[in-house]
Amino acid sequence: MNANFRFNALLLYLFVTLLPVGCSSGGDAPARFDLSGTVNYKGEPVPYGELIFIPDSSKGNKGAGSVAKIESGRYQTQKEKGVIGGPHRVQIKGFTGSPTAGAVPAEGESVPQPLFKQYETEVDFPLKSSTYDFEIPSTQK
Repeated sequence: MNANFRFNALLLYLFVTLLPVGCSSGGDAPARFDLSGTVNYKGEPVPYGELIFIPDSSKGNKGAGSVAKIESGRYQTQKEKGVIGGPHRVQIKGFTGSPTAGAVPAEGESVPQPLFKQYETEVDFPLKSSTYDFEIPSTQK
């Protein structure tokens, strides 16, 4: 995985985790709900990637976003860092294989490559823990 991707992932992680601290006045933050499911592309599980859940403020949904890793076609939000429910924009990135810790592949090991360009969709999540499966259109390259 290249340094630019790691830097962007770090910035996103900091944004998602620190936004509630900077914008919340304590007990008035919206409840978060666990979310899990599958992510497929061309009928196959996405080996590795991430989902970014962004509350859609244009539809009146305000609050902190959330991030979930895709591993072997499955994802689950972290405990107490799930989605707030309501309308969201969801950005999905998918890669071949899985990155190795340290990001420098061993000799003979391939570097994960994007399966498709970042895909974005809109979903209205319920105000409860739930599952949601994503199917990336095969036209997404």
